[in-house]
Amino acid sequence: MSATIVGCGCGCTTNADPCKPCGGAVSIASYCSSRSGTQSLCGYEEFTSPSVPPKKYLTLRFSGKNTVKKFAGPGCAGALVTGTCIVTVSGANSYSASSSGCAGPSIGGEAVVEAGGPPTTVPITAVTDLFCGINCGSVESTTQRTKIILKAVLTGGGTGCASECQADGDEMSQALENEDTDQAAIARSAAVWSEYQLSSQCCSGIEPRTAGFVVGFTESKMRLIITGPKGGTANIDVPFSRVTYGSVPTMTSWVDVHQVAFGSSGEAQLDITIPNKRGFTTCAGPAYLSRDQPAQ
Repeated sequence: MSATIVGCGCGCTTNADPCKPCGGAVSIASYCSSRSGTQSLCGYEEFTSPSVPPKKYLTLRFSGKNTVKKFAGPGCAGALVTGTCIVTVSGANSYSASSSGCAGPSIGGEAVVEAGGPPTTVPITAVTDLFCGINCGSVESTTQRTKIILKAVLTGGGTGCASECQADGDEMSQALENEDTDQAAIARSAAVWSEYQLSSQCCSGIEPRTAGFVVGFTESKMRLIITGPKGGTANIDVPFSRVTYGSVPTMTSWVDVHQVAFGSSGEAQLDITIPNKRGFTTCAGPAYLSRDQPAQ
């Protein structure tokens, strides 16, 4: 849509017609470019009671230790026979998200086992691999999992320290970090932007998501080509409206004001990215000459 728009109140005392911008009329040609598609979130799912919509995190971090002792008698009784074996966990496993997809995880989490000889390092390859053994209390939230070591006789394996007796009070934890958001997933999409086409209104939207990890979206950019008096300036109003995706039960609206300078060519270009929000469609336009114009 291209239109010549006349505004009032420019504040120019020498202008014979107060309902024209100083020096002549201003015209606005409005164009849109858009892209759409689907994109998947990347990373680890939440540990328990997932959010709505569910989230994913790119990093799984490990911390804490497990101390194991061997005693002479059964049930952790009698004299200490071999000293201690300590398993210390640290580092993080991570996914990498890009326009090429979701890669990983890369294994950076490790458990260091110290049992009297040279330390042994074991990579942590699984979300549940905390070298905790069979007797562990567990405290979980969506992004935090802590294993509290209980005193008990082990039957072998699981701790990296063979069949020995755990000490009580130690903790080992996993934490999810670096949420992969809908907006981040859209930003790395390989969907191609269209050529700019003449249009008075441009819209963006992110489909509502209550389950699953696939994001459906449309993104738009608006380009305004504004002509006016050479060397002059003008205020351009760009109205926005945001409604619930797919229907119109709720709506918010606002206006952004942009000042443009025409320079010696008598033309200005204004590029606007339409903001996006999950579950809503956001539209911009038609743009118009503001009634509140800068002093000439």
